[in-house]
Amino acid sequence: AHVFTPAKPRTPLSLNQPTAVPDTLRARLYCLLERPESSPEAAAVSTVMSALNIVAVVALFLQPIVVELQEHQGELEQAAWFAVDCSFTFIFAVELVVRTSVCTALGTQTMGDFCSNPQNICDFIAVVSFFPELIFDTEDGGEMRLLRIVRLSRLAPLWRPAPVGPKDEWGAPPPG
Repeated sequence: AHVFTPAKPRTPLSLNQPTAVPDTLRARLYCLLERPESSPEAAAVSTVMSALNIVAVVALFLQPIVVELQEHQGELEQAAWFAVDCSFTFIFAVELVVRTSVCTALGTQTMGDFCSNPQNICDFIAVVSFFPELIFDTEDGGEMRLLRIVRLSRLAPLWRPAPVGPKDEWGAPPPG
């Protein structure tokens, strides 16, 4: 009896080898911030940033509700809400600047690819939309409610689909 054994598929050598990740700070930061599956530390950073996004959005919803329930919001409450808002915006801005500065570290994308990614556009809008509210500070904040809604784009990273397909040891797809 003849046993059929399929031939191994012919693939370029580069597909059988893991994608080389440069041993640079930029490459390590890229993997830490963009590839949660690349290490336990990257998974932890991803989890923390997701949790911060959720807390920031909850605070965004709670502020008008809490202020509406109070007849008068004191200066201390205003300062506390402002500090919370500034803190989240600062954290997300720093993350976005670092992610932007390392986006080309693996050579898998260009700066244009990074900047045209819808999730990165949402991150940018969420961070930048804080500044008109800061610059055009109003007493009742009514004019800025639309900008606060725009800042809900902070939720966009939570909808990031899980990557599928073959991956190298750093979680990157094989070249080609």
